Amino acid sequence: MPNILPAGQHYGTQLQSWSSDRLTVRRIIYDDGMRLSWHGNEQSSVVFVETGHCTKQLGSRIVELSQNSGLFIPPEGLQRDSFPCATTFLAAEFSAAFLDRLRESGLTPSASISFAAGDTQQLRTQMLCELKNPDSMSAVVLEGLFMSAIGFAHRREQNRASMPPHWLKQAKDLLHDTATETITMEGIACSVEVHPAHLSREFKRWFHRTPGEYVRECRVDLAKKQLRETDSALAQIAFEAGFADHAHFSNVFRRHTGLTPLNYRRQFKSRVGHARQS
Repeated sequence: MPNILPAGQHYGTQLQSWSSDRLTVRRIIYDDGMRLSWHGNEQSSVVFVETGHCTKQLGSRIVELSQNSGLFIPPEGLQRDSFPCATTFLAAEFSAAFLDRLRESGLTPSASISFAAGDTQQLRTQMLCELKNPDSMSAVVLEGLFMSAIGFAHRREQNRASMPPHWLKQAKDLLHDTATETITMEGIACSVEVHPAHLSREFKRWFHRTPGEYVRECRVDLAKKQLRETDSALAQIAFEAGFADHAHFSNVFRRHTGLTPLNYRRQFKSRVGHARQS
């Protein structure tokens, strides 16, 4: 069963810490090569990568946290981490009272929320400043900045929920442009910097077919164009469209169109001939 860490506990080595009634800010370092099994935290938190890199899995979601990128994690949100190099987190942990303030403001984040590096410059700078020189206003300043940053990120996530993420559209374009070539999911995933399994799940969710099915559609579309516009041999069209052989081409083409390639060509030319006569 995953371990749920009580407030104030973490797996890394604490470098600095500052606390108020509603939040605690820390700098924590994780060793090179460190891997953490499934766990959660009793309190919600926000983490930023100050230096290094972290791959964090939250359920089926894989998040690559590079320098200055950040993440809001809800209470007891299950996660596991790997650190390919020594990594320093700038982290804040929130009490239930702080979450209540968020809810009173109309924010009810129940899932993880990613922060864009450029959106949180002021917050990260202020966190470091308050760690070095805390005073009686630190809590007021930081609470306001955190509420603003979480609210902005939450709004952006809601807007994005209605359209595919940019990296997924990039992956689709890559699949389209390389449909006639031999390319692996690992290669496409590497190009857009996500995990192959995450790419496959998100592609199916947004486009209602697997990446492999989409590539076959692209190949069939190319073959249809060649059948309409050229007199090339079927074997040549199959080869240029990326199919293994003529038999494979015919089977896939028939599944997609209900016709063999030859019948498709004949029907098209027959329609063109009738149109010209009329």
